[in-house]
Amino acid sequence: MRKSFLSLLSLSSYTAPFQRWQAVALYAGVLLYGLSRLLLLLPDTLSQTANHLGWEQVEVALVYGLLLAAAGSALALARRGSLKLAGSVLAGVMLLDGALFLLGGMWDWPYSWAGLWIGVALGGLLLEEQESAVVAACAVAVITLGSFKDFGSLDINAQNERFVAYLVLVLWSLGLAGITALVARGGRLAVRLARLQETSRRLVEIGGQITQQFITRQGVDDLLQQVASDISQHFEAVYHVQLYIIEPGSHRVELRAATGAVGEQLLEQEYELDVGGLSTVGRVALSGETLLIPNTSRDPVHKLHPLLLETRSELVIPLVADGVIGILDVQSAQVDAFSPADVASLKAIADQIVMGVDGLRLHQSVQRIKRENQALYHQTQSSLREIERLNYQLTGHAWADYLRLQADSTAMTLNLETGQAEFDAVWTDTLKQAISGQEVITKTVDGRQVVALPIVVRNGTIGAMEFELEPGAELPDSALDLIAAVGQRLGLAMENRRLFDETQRVAQREALINDIGTELQAATGIEAIIRQAARQLQDALTAQQVTIRLGTPPTPAEQPVQEKSQP
Repeated sequence: MRKSFLSLLSLSSYTAPFQRWQAVALYAGVLLYGLSRLLLLLPDTLSQTANHLGWEQVEVALVYGLLLAAAGSALALARRGSLKLAGSVLAGVMLLDGALFLLGGMWDWPYSWAGLWIGVALGGLLLEEQESAVVAACAVAVITLGSFKDFGSLDINAQNERFVAYLVLVLWSLGLAGITALVARGGRLAVRLARLQETSRRLVEIGGQITQQFITRQGVDDLLQQVASDISQHFEAVYHVQLYIIEPGSHRVELRAATGAVGEQLLEQEYELDVGGLSTVGRVALSGETLLIPNTSRDPVHKLHPLLLETRSELVIPLVADGVIGILDVQSAQVDAFSPADVASLKAIADQIVMGVDGLRLHQSVQRIKRENQALYHQTQSSLREIERLNYQLTGHAWADYLRLQADSTAMTLNLETGQAEFDAVWTDTLKQAISGQEVITKTVDGRQVVALPIVVRNGTIGAMEFELEPGAELPDSALDLIAAVGQRLGLAMENRRLFDETQRVAQREALINDIGTELQAATGIEAIIRQAARQLQDALTAQQVTIRLGTPPTPAEQPVQEKSQP
């Protein structure tokens, strides 16, 4: 019984404390009115009421049955969350009830004034200021009509008393309406202040989460999922949150974050919608304007998702940077769940989401370019090392061939005092150390200061040179650097000379080939061409014999019968 009674007076549709107190006041007004009017339906009281009104008892019972039914409808509206409409219905019932008693001539009955004043008080507490003023004006009109209905039949003293009572009742009704309206205004201001404070706290917390996600360089999907969870946690009226992203150049809105079991199911399905489709998300993605649906059952376009049938109000906000890059979709199981303050807060959160997504995308783009540059750098380094290796090999082979051609002038010992040069190929220990270690060697040999350094060409050593200083001589601090530089310059000069000689040989070879080709072109007949070619090759190569064969070699079966050709 107790559970049934509490379920009848449910407050689950109201999240703000002041709204809960308003709902409690409405429930109390309905209960008080219902109990008081049920007492009027008792046989004795019903008979007296019918006599004063001049009605039949059945008619009185029927009228009060209708008024009680209207009060019950106000109770049902309040349970569904329509507090304002419920307050208007209940205040109207109270005014009709008071008018019924006062216009029926029941001036002295306390029932007349009790119902009227409860209606005025509830109008001030539950309705807006203008609506509360209308209720108070209707109450004054009822009091006026009831006070002066039989005013002319009264004696002068009774008229004076009635007029004074009328003024008192009017002032009392207006004062009651004003006081309750002020109380309601104060409550609403307190609610707005609390909402502003809560909004500021939400924005700070969610902004902090977005900043933290950006600092830790989480992915875009991780950021969106965290924000969706924060919105669902901080907004009590919200029961489902979705965040969509539109990839550049795409015409599809992809679901990237959602809350609850339904959200997990939609994410597993890789749920997506068309930009400009019939859905609320598709409409906002195309228009770029916020869409608020206070009551989904009254929206002619809105269609409930099969997994989200509890949705009664919906707020869809575009995420706008250079165009719409995503959608924030917030849904509630309550009608009129999103106040203007909530809309402003969620729009501010949407702006923070845009900054976070743009920042993470920029970071990911920079990281991708960095990785590509690093890969290109490593590839370039590898290519350079391969080029250096090949160049080193080619240079080494080229110098080996060159030194074979220059065998008579690849070793020299020069006496700087006498100016004489000795061409010998003896390698001293100091020269060997310099060429094997590829570094400048300083050593004392038989009391003499000896300095040896490698001759380097393109990181390859092609030889070494050795200096012999006077006994007791010391090298200056910068002498070793100077010696190393001289070795490099010497290697460069030798490399240039080798390249020059190589160029000369190539030119001579090309000239010889051209001369041979010219003479062959001038010869007539196969035999004359062959003889001319043999003589040219003999002269060019200093050959003793030249053999030329035309055709293909004979098979083993044909070999015995073939005669050996003479050159």
